[in-house]
Amino acid sequence: MNLMGFPYAALVAPIGRMVFEVSPTLVGVLAASEAFGAFLGGALLTSREPRINSRVLMVGGSMLFLACVVAMPLAPRFWMACALLTLGGFGSAAFANMQTSLIVLQAPAHIRSRLMGLLTVCIGMGPLGILLMGTIANFVGPLLAVDLVAATGLVAVCVIGVAWRRWER
Repeated sequence: MNLMGFPYAALVAPIGRMVFEVSPTLVGVLAASEAFGAFLGGALLTSREPRINSRVLMVGGSMLFLACVVAMPLAPRFWMACALLTLGGFGSAAFANMQTSLIVLQAPAHIRSRLMGLLTVCIGMGPLGILLMGTIANFVGPLLAVDLVAATGLVAVCVIGVAWRRWER
C-alpha cells in the first residue's frame, strides 16, 4: 500500500488539471476525497466492533482502495473520480486501522517489536513509491502511471491474500 497505493496522490494535481480540466480549488477537492472517505471509514470503525475478520478487513480494505485508485483516472467525470476516491478512503481506513492492530493483537510477544520495526520499514517505502510513480509518469503520463502502479499493487495484494489463506489452512 505504501509503495504502490498511496503514492497516487503525487499525481492528483496533473490528473485534475490535464484530464478533468478543473480549477486548482477542485484539484484540492479531488486530493481531499480519499482523506474524507478515510475519515468517514475511521468514524464507522470506531462506532462499533467490526463484524468482519480483522485480516479480511485489512486485505479487503487494501483491495477496495487500490481498485478505486485504478478506476479513478478512468472516470469519465470529475465528480465520479471524487466519489471513487471517497469510497477508496473507506478501504484505506480499514487498512490503516488493521496494519498496527493485527501486530499488537495477534503477533506473539517475543516478535512483536521486530514486526513493529518491519511496519515502520513498510511505511518508509512511501517515498520510493512516489519516486516510482513520478518516473513512470515521465514515460507514460500520469493516467497510465497511476493505473500501472496501483494495478500492480492490487495484483500483489490479491496474491498475498490467496497465499495467506492457503498458509492458514
